[in-house]
Amino acid sequence: MQTLCEIAHLQYEYIGLYFNTIAQATGRAATMDDPLVGQQGLEFWINLTEEETSRQKRGLPIKNYISSHANDLIQLMLQNIIKVDIDDEDEDDNFGLS
Repeated sequence: MQTLCEIAHLQYEYIGLYFNTIAQATGRAATMDDPLVGQQGLEFWINLTEEETSRQKRGLPIKNYISSHANDLIQLMLQNIIKVDIDDEDEDDNFGLS
C-alpha cells in the first residue's frame, strides 16, 4: 500500500492505466478488519487527493480521479467511520490547563 501511495505522487500521470485495479485493491484494503491495513488503503486516497490539490494550485492539469470517484469514496469513508475508536482515557479533557 505504501508503494501505491508513492506511485500516486511520483507517477500521477500514468496511474490511469491501472486506476481501476488500484481502486479495487485499496477499497478492499480499506474495508479489512485489520485497522493497519485499512488505514493504508485509505492513505492512498488521501495522498491522491493531496496530489491533485497540489497540482491544481500550481496550475498543472489533473485527471480528476477524486471528483470522478467522490460517491464511492464517500461510501468508503462512511463504512470506515464506525471503525474509529476514540479512547476517552487518553484524551486530556483539560487541554493541558490546570
